[in-house]
Amino acid sequence: DYSKLENHARHVNSNYHQVHRLNQFINGIKQLIQLHNHIHECRQLCKKGALNEAKNLYETIENLINNEYLFPHSNDKFYQQHYPLYETFQKYVRQLRTDICQTHHTLWNDGVDRTTKNQLKLNLNYLDQLFQCIFHEEKGERLLMEKNIQTFASYCFQGFIHILIEKKMKLVIDVETTMVLIRMENNEEIERNDIEEFDETLNYLKKFFDVLNIHLLSRVMKIQTSKEKSVESVSIMNIYSSTIANDFIELIRESLLNIIPNDFQYIEIFRSLLQTVTDFEKYLIEIKFFSANKISSVISSVVGNIDESIIKSRCRTYLFQSRQLLQSNAIITTSLKTIEIGDDEQLFKQNEQDKEKYKNETSSNILSSTISLDELDANMFRFPRTTIVEHVYEYMEFIRTVLQEADQLENYGAHLCATARNMMELFHVIYANLHERKAQEFPYLTALHFNTYMYVAHVCLILGEEYYHLKTKTGDGQPITFVDYVPIFRNQAANLLKSQLDIQRDILTSFIKEIGAFHNIVDEDDNQDILKRAINQCIMHMENLSHNWRNVFSPQVYFKVIGYLCDHVSHILIKETLSLEDIPEKECQIMVDVFTQWSTFLQNILVKDDLSPGLNILARLSPNLTRFNELCLVLNSSLQNIVDRWFNGQGPLASQFTALEIKQLIRALFQTSERRTAALAKIQ
Repeated sequence: DYSKLENHARHVNSNYHQVHRLNQFINGIKQLIQLHNHIHECRQLCKKGALNEAKNLYETIENLINNEYLFPHSNDKFYQQHYPLYETFQKYVRQLRTDICQTHHTLWNDGVDRTTKNQLKLNLNYLDQLFQCIFHEEKGERLLMEKNIQTFASYCFQGFIHILIEKKMKLVIDVETTMVLIRMENNEEIERNDIEEFDETLNYLKKFFDVLNIHLLSRVMKIQTSKEKSVESVSIMNIYSSTIANDFIELIRESLLNIIPNDFQYIEIFRSLLQTVTDFEKYLIEIKFFSANKISSVISSVVGNIDESIIKSRCRTYLFQSRQLLQSNAIITTSLKTIEIGDDEQLFKQNEQDKEKYKNETSSNILSSTISLDELDANMFRFPRTTIVEHVYEYMEFIRTVLQEADQLENYGAHLCATARNMMELFHVIYANLHERKAQEFPYLTALHFNTYMYVAHVCLILGEEYYHLKTKTGDGQPITFVDYVPIFRNQAANLLKSQLDIQRDILTSFIKEIGAFHNIVDEDDNQDILKRAINQCIMHMENLSHNWRNVFSPQVYFKVIGYLCDHVSHILIKETLSLEDIPEKECQIMVDVFTQWSTFLQNILVKDDLSPGLNILARLSPNLTRFNELCLVLNSSLQNIVDRWFNGQGPLASQFTALEIKQLIRALFQTSERRTAALAKIQ
């Protein structure tokens, strides 16, 4: 009947489900055993370096570990807490993932062996195994390989390319079936010029790129993207090029600029080098190290016109030599090499014959065309006999040599004219920084560098006129000139000398200030000694300055600076004396003796000197000298003699002192009496 049939069917269905579950369970056990074996086998493949097989097997392991039947994704806490098998397999899989990543590193490092200095070894078997794989972007394998390639590119640039160019080494390449060995060795061949050596270096670089391209850089990485799961190819050369291409171009361009010859005798050799550079550029574009959209001749374009480039190279050489000449004398001592330059005669007398010679010149001359020679100061373009720093004289002659060379060139003389200006600017910037601070410490160096600055200013004044005809070779047709530097160098000289004079003036002032008030000189013997010692210190100090400056400064400058300092001391002595309200006889005699000593010194150092410009000029340079002599006469004169020298405001005393000053002196020197009152009445 129907009920029995229904019970039988239920029994059969139950048995069927039991058998099916049993089969599923047996297959699950087999898959777990298979998973365990696959993990062990994958680990062994990583150790052997079979990365591609290991990664394929790892995909199978991932499928098994994600099997819902073997490891159901249950949220049941009890089930999760009592499921150690899944955690164990997960641990094994994470370790396996680490082993695969490490295998990437191992294959790459073994494939490009950089452990030996100046040597690169390519193991082709390892590289083949590495790049047979598909690199998964979502697992970070793409980023890992890109970093490895970028690091390798930087190593090639710093460890090979840069050394080949800078140290001029030679490249040796050994290619075998499974191994490529690239190493650098010292080049022991016959020495050649820089152009030929760079030509050979470019050939070595071409071989280097050729070998790398054939065995490594021409390969591609197969990348599986994270979104579409599609596989795309990425060129290793693109990653390599993007890392070092710009630095490589700058290095080659800079090296090419540095070896541009400064002599036309090497022009053919340099043309051959440019052809090598052009061929090298074409080859780099061919192997796609340079992208096709880059400007053609990106390296060789730095040269431009060869003739002009040679002149520019010569200009750079001149600037480099100029800097070296200035910096070679950076350490200043008082034994600095000097040279005497200038005219022995203080005045320049140009006769009528010379004037006619200038007037009859047909060539354009800025002096004869714009200024009447009769109106010029004869000394304007003459330099007095002085001592200057020797290497600065050489530097100015160097500038003249550059301008002479510009005069001889038919083309591109404007570059040399500009270089001469740059050399003058270089002197202005470097010389002051190197020397001025030290020059202020020693009076001798102050005088030496004052003369040097004035000499350079003099050269700047006349140099443009000497080479006025170069205006046809300048870029804008304007004459080359240096007159804008004249006030700059003269101001530097004046400021340097003023700083030194301020220092010396303060020193002399300190000697006088040590005396204190003059009114207590006669009270104690020590005070008398202080006055004498102060004057002696001033005399000794001025003698020392005279010794340092007399044979360095021109006579005009020497008497100006010595007269200025002597005038300052005399002014202080006059000021202190006029401030006294009472001068006793003994104190007056002491002051007369000491002041006479100072006055005698002034006569010897200024008036009796063989090069002295004369009393009239000295009176203009140092107005207090005559005034001080008159003060000495007043201190040592009778009352009547003072009145006679005043002579109703017309005498020599009246030309140096005011009536109030003379009255103050009379009151201080003489006691109150009818004679003093009468004398004071005559001083008006």
